[in-house]
Amino acid sequence: MDISALNDDQKWELVVAPGTSSKELIDLFNGVDRSDRAMRRAIAEHVNCPVDLLLAFSSDPGEYHAVRRESIGNKNFPISLLHLMADDNKHYFVREGAAKHPLCPKELLIKLASDACDSVRESVANNQSCPKETLSVLATDSEVIVRRGAAFNPTLPIEILHLLAEDHDWLVRLGVSGHPMYPKKWLFEKLLFDTDDDVRNSACEYLNELSQSDWLNIVTGGVSLGMPISHLPLGCLLGDHLIQHNYVAIYQSLQSAELAIKAHDISKDVIFGDDQASSQKLRM
Repeated sequence: MDISALNDDQKWELVVAPGTSSKELIDLFNGVDRSDRAMRRAIAEHVNCPVDLLLAFSSDPGEYHAVRRESIGNKNFPISLLHLMADDNKHYFVREGAAKHPLCPKELLIKLASDACDSVRESVANNQSCPKETLSVLATDSEVIVRRGAAFNPTLPIEILHLLAEDHDWLVRLGVSGHPMYPKKWLFEKLLFDTDDDVRNSACEYLNELSQSDWLNIVTGGVSLGMPISHLPLGCLLGDHLIQHNYVAIYQSLQSAELAIKAHDISKDVIFGDDQASSQKLRM
């Protein structure tokens, strides 16, 4: 492919496409202006970025901070060099890159978890390889950006999620609202009626994407339209509150699951009753 024949939009489409080859990325790198920070960062982030190019990005003192960080955080960056990056006391963004690396050794993540720079600790908290004990500590960090990183980490323990759902920062609660490990019943009890619009919308979007079997599990887990909401005045029921907030689709999904379970229970009773009647006739 002749990279020079592409316009800027076509080059961008190429650099963000997951199937772009290492050779094409090198050609893009050679053809991009040094001042084009977004393009250089996208190349450094790409899953197929070759090691030689990552090393060139990461070691260039004149390179943009974000480009150096993303090159070190790329999964293709040599793991053997991460300890060296983590010991860079002059450049916090270099340590951030080491903390972002998906294959960063656990002992190195534990070390970086106590870094003086909050953005480095945030990168550790957001890393799915972070040990749960370390992640639990970072979830209670005094700096809000660190707690945000922990809230968006899909490996965060349930008990810590419950704590972060009460955090004063809306972005922390936003991370919890779409977290795959957060119990769905808690969404109905807390985050679906959060004071922040974005948190409520996130919880609503998450629930609207659930399957029918998910809704059946939610109902069998104790959620119902007639369920009282603990943090609201006595007598406020979930169904009324859903209608009040115009969560019609959630109301209907919950109602449909309740009716399906009731219909199933009734059919079991009918079958059981028929079996009993047949048994009595046989004895007669």
